[in-house]
Amino acid sequence: MQPPPVEQGGGGWLDAIGSFITKNPQLISGLAGAGASIYGAHRMGSARDREVAAQVEAEQARLEQRKKEHEDALAREEKEREMQRVAMIINAISRTMPGLAGF
Repeated sequence: MQPPPVEQGGGGWLDAIGSFITKNPQLISGLAGAGASIYGAHRMGSARDREVAAQVEAEQARLEQRKKEHEDALAREEKEREMQRVAMIINAISRTMPGLAGF
């Protein structure tokens, strides 16, 4: 359908649009339905975005926890190796200098 022509000297283009919509009421329901569909899709998309963001945040927290556990394990292993080195040095000293064995 073509919109009605704008009358010269009349109300202008807003009146022409209003007249066109008034003469074609099915447009209002169609536009309202389309708007509702778009709004619903937007709301669903926003909800999905929040869900994905929460999943990403939870995964980041799990990765940070695993990283901390790994770093802690490495620190324990390093401390254990250092203690073994100290024990080997003490054993070597006590074998070479028996008088210092009980210090």
